[in-house]
Amino acid sequence: NQVGDLDVTDHLTIDGGGSTLSAASLDRAVHVRSTTADLSGLVVTGVTTYGVTAEASALSLFEVEVRDAPYSGVALFGGSLDLRSTTIARSGSQGVVAQGPGTLKISDSTIADGGSTAIQVSGGVSATVIAASVAGEKDAFVVKQALPQLRVRDEWLATPDRAETE
Repeated sequence: NQVGDLDVTDHLTIDGGGSTLSAASLDRAVHVRSTTADLSGLVVTGVTTYGVTAEASALSLFEVEVRDAPYSGVALFGGSLDLRSTTIARSGSQGVVAQGPGTLKISDSTIADGGSTAIQVSGGVSATVIAASVAGEKDAFVVKQALPQLRVRDEWLATPDRAETE
């Protein structure tokens, strides 16, 4: 686009093989708009606002590191975001921003920003469990997201809205 970031308007798959994608002081490195994008094996850096943004899109990050983004490492404005084996580091006050309707899936990933951290805890048969701490706060907290299919050998379905009473 006019400012030089990568605008994604059609499906895109990038396997960077460990390459660095530097935005060279642009606002963001990748901007996904109303489509799908699968990014893997990348280090995203050199931005002035967000590392990667997605609007009304399906974005998947696998083995991606986003670092040094002043506002947020990854921002989702409607759609879905799937973080797998991904690290968001030193990215302002918000590692990941998710606004509007959509889904957010985080697995085997680390979000660590300004002393705040969120790490998925292994195990968990009925839910994804994330341990989090906030910079400047003494107490940590746990976030649970109920699973529709329990992590057991046989099919064992359960309604995710059960989390409201657990």
